[in-house]
Amino acid sequence: MALILYHSKKSGATKSILYLKSSSRHLFFKVGKGYSILNTGRLFLCFFLLLFHRTIILNGLAVISNPRIILIMNFFKKKRILLYWHESEYQWHESLDFYPNFNDLKLYFIRRHCNIVDSDLVGKWLKEQFQVKNYHKLPEAVDFNHVNQFFKDNKSKKSEVLIIQAVGSLCTRKGIDVFLKLAENTSNHFQFIWTGKLVEFDSSRKTLVERINQMAGYQKIIIEGFNPNPYLRILECDIFLLPSVNEPFGIVYLEALALGRYVIASPNSGFSSELNSTDIGYTYQKFEDLISFIREFDSDKYYYKDMINRRVEFSRMYDIISFEEKLNLILKECQNSQEILEDTSTKF
Repeated sequence: MALILYHSKKSGATKSILYLKSSSRHLFFKVGKGYSILNTGRLFLCFFLLLFHRTIILNGLAVISNPRIILIMNFFKKKRILLYWHESEYQWHESLDFYPNFNDLKLYFIRRHCNIVDSDLVGKWLKEQFQVKNYHKLPEAVDFNHVNQFFKDNKSKKSEVLIIQAVGSLCTRKGIDVFLKLAENTSNHFQFIWTGKLVEFDSSRKTLVERINQMAGYQKIIIEGFNPNPYLRILECDIFLLPSVNEPFGIVYLEALALGRYVIASPNSGFSSELNSTDIGYTYQKFEDLISFIREFDSDKYYYKDMINRRVEFSRMYDIISFEEKLNLILKECQNSQEILEDTSTKF
């Protein structure tokens, strides 16, 4: 049994491993990030739990880069520690401290232990950033028991326009500027809907949305706020698009496929390599390719709508059962091998 330390239940990337709470034999413990009395108390309890577990999984950057967690782990050098990454350089650089010596300790910590990534995109970054020699790949997963309840209750309304839907925080990293540019350069056969927390919806973007809508003569772009249940929105769309500038994996792509939607993935997402060899979705390489494909979709929309079952079947390769089996296999491999990596001199 492993002790799994995590920070947030809200992160999309954390969903997969938290789905195991109800069925697996692993113990889950939430670690606070701040320095409040409550978080300090949880840290002492965490230290106590570490005494009774041979294997520890640090899930996500907020835990992996937490200075107090790293210092505590130095007391348990005989433990088998695994780091599960579903972030990349964007989030890492935001987490760096202003203390060079401690950053060196972080690098030592990352190289010394077993690394798990949710995509080869993250694995490539780990190798380049930290000279990590090896990693295990564990793609994220979908809880079909949760998703299917929305699929069965699907009462999608018919629309005169084709709906292109995005779900995610409205910010530069998630590709809001590409989304708006696409809306500006496509015909009036489409409606673009963005659902997610309005993190960077500044006055210039608001003005652009108003101008595009005014020129189109209808609400061509709809910007919604955070929705705790975006599945019904996804069910109503013809294309799910998240044009992220950087997306380590993108579990929402999988959720859209599980709901039978056609998916367009960013070339900067870890999921694009999973989707690249299929005809149930599309990965564009540059903006001009995206524009061309949208026009093709418009002219042959019925062909693309006829593959719902194939999309659902594809997404089922990423179910929770498979995820748990792969995780247990990685744990077994790490426990039966001497995979602790030797530290090398680091320039930081």
